[in-house]
Amino acid sequence: MAQKRPSHNQAASAGVRGEGAFGSVASSAIGITPKQIVDILRRHVFLIISLTVLGAGLGTGAFFLLSRYAPKFTSFTYIEVLSPGRTDPTSFGTLPANKDIGYQFRVSKAALIKQEGMLRELIQKDKIRQTNWFRSFKEADIAKIIKNLKKKLSVSPERNSDFIRIAMTCGNAEEAALIVNEMVRLFLDSQRLTAQAGVGDKLKLLTSQRDTLTDELRRTTDFLGDIRETSGMTQLEGQAGDFRHTITQRLARLEIEKVLIEADIEQLAATLATIEQRQSSDDTVQRTTEEDYIIRTLQQRLSIYESELARQQTKLGDKHRVIRETKEAMSKTAEEINKRNVFKSQQIRASNVANAQDQLVILKARQIKLEEEKNKTEV
Repeated sequence: MAQKRPSHNQAASAGVRGEGAFGSVASSAIGITPKQIVDILRRHVFLIISLTVLGAGLGTGAFFLLSRYAPKFTSFTYIEVLSPGRTDPTSFGTLPANKDIGYQFRVSKAALIKQEGMLRELIQKDKIRQTNWFRSFKEADIAKIIKNLKKKLSVSPERNSDFIRIAMTCGNAEEAALIVNEMVRLFLDSQRLTAQAGVGDKLKLLTSQRDTLTDELRRTTDFLGDIRETSGMTQLEGQAGDFRHTITQRLARLEIEKVLIEADIEQLAATLATIEQRQSSDDTVQRTTEEDYIIRTLQQRLSIYESELARQQTKLGDKHRVIRETKEAMSKTAEEINKRNVFKSQQIRASNVANAQDQLVILKARQIKLEEEKNKTEV
């Protein structure tokens, strides 16, 4: 028993030494020094440089090959779509429509451009069929052409402006611009035809009503003529004992109309002189310019600046940079308001003068016509 004890201790000590050796190997395998990193990079530096150069060369070559044999060009343009509320560009003080309503209106117009019927009309044009883009497809494969056109032709309405962006991407810049221009021309022509069709239908209805009224007036006139011939009376609707000849009645009516028109001409001439002498500070012009949307917006901005300046002056001194900037912004805003007031007042005066002049020309022409009718009746 005494001889076996030392052997047991030796085994235990050997086990301890083996465990310590394993721990040192594991620590050396996990930890790596900067010198070892430099040695690894030095041994593989040729491989790293060659792979980098090879990747750069392949990328550059692929770029030039694609740009030469498969280039991509994008051409785009914008179409302005007026909001539904903007119907009369000559009217002043008209508030614009709601932004969401205007955006939905532009979305509907963009959907009209991208609908399949519009695309089919586009590829039926001779200029489109002569492009290399169209010739790259089989002429009978209309479905594939439409699918490619839907993918390459983008139509996107702008949310914060009144424009629709139309863009086309293909392998030739001139063909991309041609396709975009033809699509814009096709859409505008379709919108014009739609508007003309609506006006034409209304014109037909009014023309039909005018013809009906003309027939009724002719029949009534013939009927009254027959009554005059049979009864010998010319003033059937007058009171008893007041029978006057139709020519006398017509002369009296023309004379009354002439007097009224002369009075209207004099009043309109006086109004025209007053409008031409009107200054921008007049109450009428001032009230009209105050209804302008831009002026109201600038006045609101000026009020915000004034309140902000009062708040800043309670915290900062008058010579502070922020206060100087606020005062400069206020002065610029006030200058913009004055410029806008002058511009709008000039527009209002010019519009009023033009309207008065047009009315004066119409009244003078009516006066001349009445004078001619009076002369013919007297003869």
